[in-house]
Amino acid sequence: MRYILILLVGAVLITGCGKHTAASAVSNWTPPQNPNPQNILNEAEADASAGQYTNALAKYVWFYQNALKYDPAQRGVRVSFALKSWAELGAVYPPALDKLQAVRDEAAENVRQGKDAVSTFQDFVAINANLKDDDNTSDFFTWLDANKPDVAKAVFDRTQNWLLPALVKTKKYSVCGKYINPDTSFKQILQLHRTMMEQVNQGRVGGEIKNFAEQNFINKTTTLIAILVKDDRKTDAQQIVEKISAESGLPEFKDQIQKALNGEVPAQFP
Repeated sequence: MRYILILLVGAVLITGCGKHTAASAVSNWTPPQNPNPQNILNEAEADASAGQYTNALAKYVWFYQNALKYDPAQRGVRVSFALKSWAELGAVYPPALDKLQAVRDEAAENVRQGKDAVSTFQDFVAINANLKDDDNTSDFFTWLDANKPDVAKAVFDRTQNWLLPALVKTKKYSVCGKYINPDTSFKQILQLHRTMMEQVNQGRVGGEIKNFAEQNFINKTTTLIAILVKDDRKTDAQQIVEKISAESGLPEFKDQIQKALNGEVPAQFP
């Protein structure tokens, strides 16, 4: 559940400080034989807390590049919690930020060249979410839309949780409208809400998560409706409203729905 929230929240504030340079980012750390990715990620966090920044950076880079080779179950952690921690290190240790940006830029170039474009774009947009760089994500997706629309469609379907907020914040509504499948998008929003509420109802997470889940559902749903309206797809928007009415156990948000039907896009949450 922790990782679901991180995937949604996405971003941390990055600020440069200190006098470190990229040239100083040298570590003598080497991975052990038969490495355990989760242990190495835990060590990276501990090193960061202890001020052992070069070792922490080396371990974050290793985890990003190698974790899935040893433990495919780390897929979600790799693009959420691990990147969040790496970005937080970048806030106090600029070489970590430089490296994360370089990895992001390399991912973008690989997408341009068609190298495993969908999963590589997922890395790209996840890194930008943690760098809080919506402009970079929006600009690159706009380039894909203009130059590689088939790739744009494929990556949009896979990365809506990160991509759509970035496009909305930069007011690329018409670009969003090209790729949104209302039924698919609403099903994803609804499924995530159900998953989160199941965790709440089973007592696996605190009650505060219920409020988060409800606010997230309202925000994502009204964003979807408003974008459809702005794209002159009012019939599709109204069908989403009808699907909401047919579901039980959802929060009440009639006022927000009406604003969305009027084309008012909500501020993105969280």
